[in-house]
Amino acid sequence: MRNAAMLTAVIAATTIIPVNALTLVQRNTPKVIGMQIHRRKEPKIFRSPSLRRRAEPVSLTLDNFEDGSLYFANVTIGTPAQSFRLHLDTGSSDLWTNVPGSTLCEQDADAEQNGNVPCSVSGTYVANDSSTYKYIDSDFEIEYGDGSKAIGDYVSDTVRIGDVIFPDQQFGIGYTSSSSEGIMGIGYATLEVQDQDSSMGQPSSTYANIPQSMVNQGYINSNAYSLWLDNIDSSTGSILFGGVDTDKYQGSLHTLNIVQESGEYLEMLVSLDSISITTRGQNTTVLDSAITVLLDSGTTLTYLPEDTASTIYSTFGAKYSPQEGVAFVSCDLANTTDTLSFKFGSKTITVAMSEIVLEGGTSSTLDCYLGIAPESSPTGSSAGTSYVLGDSFIRNAYIVYDLANNQISLAQTNTEATSSNVLEISTGADGVPDATGSGVTDNSKSSSSSTSSSFAQPTIAPMIGLVGVVSIFAAAVL
Repeated sequence: MRNAAMLTAVIAATTIIPVNALTLVQRNTPKVIGMQIHRRKEPKIFRSPSLRRRAEPVSLTLDNFEDGSLYFANVTIGTPAQSFRLHLDTGSSDLWTNVPGSTLCEQDADAEQNGNVPCSVSGTYVANDSSTYKYIDSDFEIEYGDGSKAIGDYVSDTVRIGDVIFPDQQFGIGYTSSSSEGIMGIGYATLEVQDQDSSMGQPSSTYANIPQSMVNQGYINSNAYSLWLDNIDSSTGSILFGGVDTDKYQGSLHTLNIVQESGEYLEMLVSLDSISITTRGQNTTVLDSAITVLLDSGTTLTYLPEDTASTIYSTFGAKYSPQEGVAFVSCDLANTTDTLSFKFGSKTITVAMSEIVLEGGTSSTLDCYLGIAPESSPTGSSAGTSYVLGDSFIRNAYIVYDLANNQISLAQTNTEATSSNVLEISTGADGVPDATGSGVTDNSKSSSSSTSSSFAQPTIAPMIGLVGVVSIFAAAVL
């Protein structure tokens, strides 16, 4: 999640959907856990609050945009199960929820009247209602780039994703917070709040967050997952923990090394070599020197250097509003064949205008806005200043986050996919299948058969369909 206020999200006509428990069957098939994630449009969105250990305050507000969207997954916590809709975030590492009596959630009635989201939409955790709740400490204090925060306890309880169970899973609960939305951070453990004291001279201390718990309990082989957001018109995407779906991208995956910060791997930072525009058959380079970028599913827009954004705006006739923090354009731009191309080494990801022109602008003459914003004060680190490729970019790429090997692999997304071919990510340096530079796994040992639907039931590696928004891809229980 990106430097700014904690997200105030949607009051959609949506309720928490409980996930019915089904029985996993032990089988010698790919160890992959698949979650369907749902995109929700946000009537009020703030720039998302990516957790940065050394972040400086940044304030940029996006207000009242219909097409500001975030991605959520449903989980349950406790015994008996309490249901939650959590914002899936690759830019942070802690799972946390509000409690009913938090300073923010006590204002739920006012929130609804003001067009904000009541805490009840995301879910609130009642510790005393769970027989498996355990108190750990009162050191949970997550603070974001603009000073917004959540403060409370670290606790543990039984967390369930579909039928996959994590006993004694550590997470945070907020008694004081500035967001009604709970978060499921799936980044590096070194970015956990509990480990922040190590930057202040205290011993380093991390715990197994959700992806690492999947590894520890044998659900998946390696701390790696792939993300597919589908196109802008789709209300769903998917994340595969421990696997890739080769039908969801074009060509092969290209592997990049994650950039370190102060000798540590903290965030999903990679090097972006160039950006070019193709309009009316003419190609123009708008960024010709490499920059460090954060691939962050917790950020709606893409934040680029000011001069790069300015050139893009002038090319497409966009009118930037400093008050709103976005550039307004004609919605007709979405119907053109113009493209933006992002080059990473030998791999180019192409972004069509239909994927980056967003509806819901408030300008009197322009009804849409570009999914690109200028970054005047990018967050600094030992890796240099870094910018952000948010969902407006990520929807166009299939991305594998390989935390075990400190690499990211990416390819052009296939938004026309009607089938699924799931491959297991194995352990070791060559674990990601079909990835240039990281080796190729023997597909015959890990491939499920293709199907007509990405969540249909394969014939070789059966998927376990779940009621609600979660599905499990042949997750073997060891």
